Amino acid sequence: GHSSGHIWDQTEFAWTARNGVALSLASTGPLLHPRSVVAIHDAAIFRIPDAFSWRYRAAHRLLGYALGKRARLVTVSEFSRNELADVLGVQPTDIAVAPNGHEHFSMLPSPDVVGRLGLYATPYFLMLGSLTRNKNLALAVQALNRLPQGLAKLVAVGNSKASVFGHLPLPESPDLIMAGRLD
Repeated sequence: GHSSGHIWDQTEFAWTARNGVALSLASTGPLLHPRSVVAIHDAAIFRIPDAFSWRYRAAHRLLGYALGKRARLVTVSEFSRNELADVLGVQPTDIAVAPNGHEHFSMLPSPDVVGRLGLYATPYFLMLGSLTRNKNLALAVQALNRLPQGLAKLVAVGNSKASVFGHLPLPESPDLIMAGRLD
């Protein structure tokens, strides 16, 4: 398509899927599509609002409420189902549970990433996921700072985009590697 993000969801994706089911795996989907299935992974946008920028929070709350009324919702656990049902005002039975896959764990690490981050000869801890307050990266850095300097690295892999998550204040550490998004 020619657009991206929410505009793509609402226009090009909706049009392309007009004769079928629109399956959206990333918390958003076409609002006006009559047969839409949307995976919303958790209720963090509602339960931990200060972990997100106000624009992202406003947009995704509105989308969540609207999709809760229009789409078939799917989430990853019973806990998330109950949380989403509560915040969206729907019945838990209206939300299907489809656990996350695990197949990617059998993949070997990419040696170029390990080398690029200088980790071949260094023990390290790995944190995966978007770098929001609820992931407790600040607490992990505090724990890292209690170890002798240079003993191990903490590698944080994930999106830290301020326009989505706001500013995440972190303690300083020479052993912290903010790797950003990696494939």
